[in-house]
Amino acid sequence: MRSQANTFETARTESSFQLLDVGETTSFLGGIGRTKLYELVKSGELSTVHIGRRTFFRQSDVEAFVAGLGESAS
Repeated sequence: MRSQANTFETARTESSFQLLDVGETTSFLGGIGRTKLYELVKSGELSTVHIGRRTFFRQSDVEAFVAGLGESAS
């Protein structure tokens, strides 16, 4: 069984990878907690994709969110 960190690194290097699960998204965002992640969803800063009962985040949305973090401080 691969660790979450290894799964995340593998996912980032696969060109066809488009969705991040909750754990991968929190890692991508510097290790924030699940509660903070869902606060970002509730505030509309991040959107989710649901497949069945699972929650995912589009990698492009998460990357755009990160890219925009420095813009509001300027």
